[in-house]
Amino acid sequence: MQRFYITALFCFSFFFGFTQIDYPVSCHGDIPDHIVAPGFLPPAPIDTDGIRSDTFDVLNYAINVDLTSAPYLVANTIVSLSAKIENADNLTLDLLDLQVDSVFINGELAEFDHDGFQIFVDINTPFEVGENFEAHVYYQGNPTRDASGFGGLVTESGYIYNLGIGISANPHNYGRGWFPCFDNFKERSTYEISMKHSSSLNAHAVGTEISIIDNGDGTTTTNYAMDQEITTYQTSIAIADYHTMWSTHDGAFGPVDIKLMAKPQDSTAMKGSMGNLPAAIDCIESWYGAQPWERVAYVATTVGAMEHPTHIAYPISSINGDAESNNRLMAHELTHYWFGNLVTLSTERDMWIKEGPSEYGAHLTTECLYGKDEFLEQVKSNHKYVLDRAHVDDEIFRSLTDMPNEFTYGTHTYRKGASVIHNLRGYLGDTLFSIGMKSILDEYAYSHLDAVKFRDQLTLSTGKDMAPFFDAWINNPGFSVFVEDSLKTEDLGNGLFETQIYAQQKLYGGDFYHTEVPISLHLFGYNGEEELQMVELSGQYDELTVNTGFDVKRIVFNRDNLLNQARMADELIISEPGLYTFARTNISFEMISVSEEQNIRVEHVFGPPENNTVEGDFELNTKHYWRVIGDFSGEYNMGLRFTYDGRFNNDLDYPLTAVSEDSILLFYRPDPSIAWEPVDAELFKGIPVDGTGTLLWENALPGDYTIGKGINDVSSVNSTNIEVSQMYPNPASDELFIHYDGFYDGSVSIIDLQGRSFLKKEFDNQNTVQLLTQDIPSGQYFIEIINKTNSVKTTKKLIIIK
Repeated sequence: MQRFYITALFCFSFFFGFTQIDYPVSCHGDIPDHIVAPGFLPPAPIDTDGIRSDTFDVLNYAINVDLTSAPYLVANTIVSLSAKIENADNLTLDLLDLQVDSVFINGELAEFDHDGFQIFVDINTPFEVGENFEAHVYYQGNPTRDASGFGGLVTESGYIYNLGIGISANPHNYGRGWFPCFDNFKERSTYEISMKHSSSLNAHAVGTEISIIDNGDGTTTTNYAMDQEITTYQTSIAIADYHTMWSTHDGAFGPVDIKLMAKPQDSTAMKGSMGNLPAAIDCIESWYGAQPWERVAYVATTVGAMEHPTHIAYPISSINGDAESNNRLMAHELTHYWFGNLVTLSTERDMWIKEGPSEYGAHLTTECLYGKDEFLEQVKSNHKYVLDRAHVDDEIFRSLTDMPNEFTYGTHTYRKGASVIHNLRGYLGDTLFSIGMKSILDEYAYSHLDAVKFRDQLTLSTGKDMAPFFDAWINNPGFSVFVEDSLKTEDLGNGLFETQIYAQQKLYGGDFYHTEVPISLHLFGYNGEEELQMVELSGQYDELTVNTGFDVKRIVFNRDNLLNQARMADELIISEPGLYTFARTNISFEMISVSEEQNIRVEHVFGPPENNTVEGDFELNTKHYWRVIGDFSGEYNMGLRFTYDGRFNNDLDYPLTAVSEDSILLFYRPDPSIAWEPVDAELFKGIPVDGTGTLLWENALPGDYTIGKGINDVSSVNSTNIEVSQMYPNPASDELFIHYDGFYDGSVSIIDLQGRSFLKKEFDNQNTVQLLTQDIPSGQYFIEIINKTNSVKTTKKLIIIK
């Protein structure tokens, strides 16, 4: 590190005409789909938890920046602070890579060090508690753009703008990319922003435009102020030959000013792309209350989107003139005005707090614009992606809270975040959901919170204990689903019937069984009767009693999709022969003949089939199965096509296809009380060893279906596999020994029925491996052995008993 000294005369020669301004901002890195950053910056010694804010309170940033030679900038920033403790004799400010010329404390030249991440400033005379002072930093250079391409001060294609989040940065806050600051999610302050730029361009920023000064030399200085307190990552500027379009929307809480900024050639498309914006404002205000900022504004940038308050960055790639295709991204960024701008998170480890409600805000806008059916289509489509891909994209099943830095902006945060906010609405009901979310916004306006505070505020405002919900969906990974085991109805006389229902809870990537789950129960009678009741279920097994005015033939849990669970379902009415596809459940129906209308429901359950006893030497898939249910009245003849997919190690059917696809079979049972049996299904494959295929069973029946194969085939080896001669003891308790026929290089893992790895051990040139199993719970597991040379897998069953 170098120590810098510079004369006051040289320092103050910059920006003599700049005006200081104050403004609040917020920014957000919205990722419509999962983005894998090209690389992560090394961790910086930056105070991500805001501990510095216990020492000093930042009151205001006055940012003066000359961009006439962009991308090179010449700048100075005045940081106004107040001391919060006695005898604080040093100040640390975050600033990435730029050259620091000098630092002044209350006008006096100060000694400092700058290591490329932070400026360490010596304070000669410590301040008393409550005493205000100013740190004036002069700096210049070429700003460092985030390695992902998203984040930092950008100069390209005639645009100059910043995005306040660095997707691959560590930490993700990126105010430090262009001004010295306390770069965390907690510290809020007002802002003054002064931008010197070419007079051929127009400059915009968060907050209110204060003045535009013609400097008489082909340059202009544009000044903005943000009087609402915002964080560093929410601060934003944008400079280009923008054409500005103003309008006013008459909202439920009063007029809302709308500002759209795009280059002249993109203005018409920008306006068309935002066609649903007024309706979206009405929708989100109806759920969360009045829009809290001076205006709603979108500015065209080359990369986006980012929710800086009053100044949302919006990517030109999405500006196509079509309102419907922009609905999701537009509404997501708009909802950030409430969650992400008005209220933000204490640390990036709880990024779901702003991304979950905002992505769900796009779903709510669909509901307001296009109705309940389109809304549910969007909710289900999002959740199917979550079930299929979240653990793949983010490597494992993850909890929403305490998210590691490299997965902050992953599929769990955005897509599972939206699924879980939908579940929150299902737990509370519409009225309490709106009350609870508004209470979060009221209690923590212009502040921050974590998962615990979110939970406690919801409990306080709704009167419902939200601990079971947060334990199930926020604090722990995976998913849960309730399925019917059996039911029994008794005729009580006088037209009354009592039905005893036995339910089982399945886990998919989860660690424990959910409790106090409110779930809808649809009951169907023999003569077309139908009734909806709300019930509550807990634990792996539960039972409940319901009374109806008809004899119950069948039931369906969560038919209205009030909750996103570990299940996808399709319903279809079939009245004539033909081929029918159930898109979300990977099943096709071939209705060969039918005498009357059939209402058929298919459920794809993510979780192990209960009572998976099967006669003979067979191995069943333990990750998923299907249920085909309905009235099935009259005469019918149908065939079913099931698609399996085990191409990659995270695919549901990989345990069956990893070694080979020989003897892939379809298994059936009428209901969970009966053992599985293989059926004479025909296997269709395009490529013999590609891990995918289709099984067709003609003359199919209602009931449960899964895919399996012979045990000997699953655990067999070929010439390239590691041959296991002995594996003992099995069942195991504290340790397990595996002997091979020869010396091998590879790895051995213990994996449970939901695909979670409990232990992995590498071995080199060994014929025996010892595994310590004392910390692994009792249950059924797979031993997965992979040859390092050729990556061919051997699979064995293991039982652990304590």
